Amino acid sequence: MEYPHLNNAPIVEAVVDFRVKLPPDFKIESFNKLCETLKTQYPRFEQQQQIQHTFKTESERPPKFSTRMLGLHSYQLRSADEKNVVQLRRDGFGFSRLTPYTKWEDLYGEAWRLWRLYIDAAKPLELSRIAVRYINRLLLPLPIIDPSEYLNAPPVVAEGWPPNMSAFLTRVVLREPDSETSINVIQAAEPLPPGEQTHIPVLFDIDAYQESLLSADDVTLTDRFGSLREMKNRVFFKGVTPKTIELFR
Repeated sequence: MEYPHLNNAPIVEAVVDFRVKLPPDFKIESFNKLCETLKTQYPRFEQQQQIQHTFKTESERPPKFSTRMLGLHSYQLRSADEKNVVQLRRDGFGFSRLTPYTKWEDLYGEAWRLWRLYIDAAKPLELSRIAVRYINRLLLPLPIIDPSEYLNAPPVVAEGWPPNMSAFLTRVVLREPDSETSINVIQAAEPLPPGEQTHIPVLFDIDAYQESLLSADDVTLTDRFGSLREMKNRVFFKGVTPKTIELFR
């Protein structure tokens, strides 16, 4: 299905993600050579540790808190302008494009190129999840008397509740059996920034994913990602009203 092109698309982050199972003897240092290879394009480098927090309660005793360091979990690489972000993880690979977003072909093309390099470095045994996630930030003009002016699945206020809504948060998880696709959809009105009187920021976060065991070089991956992109587009354009679309043309 064709959807309108938005010259001022409200996308603040677009993500292509692969979740994998790596060999038992994998060592995170295996990514060092790849980081060096990508250093020219992605010069900003940071290591990310994994921490486990435990909260334990027993009757008639005060709760016990404990923290355990699980070691280095991933490397994060950023382009010089910090608009492109690469994650080399123990459990997968991710590529993000921050605003300004360009187009799907740019996002997926770079993600696929880097994914092939990840495969060479990590030798994943299998893929367990693939995802396309788009985080949109809708700046909607105030005052908003009725959220359904802008959202097709707005939060509902029960009869008898106070009528003025200053914030909201909704999350739904959907599944389409025919395409084996699931979708997390979050809508949240953020607090107004100090001094802001004209617009309210509304987060519209769409995470479309498939969970199935595949080989890392499965020939259907590109088609599967195309289906996830189509689902993301459908959820977005069916989730907002024509009045909202006009704001971003």
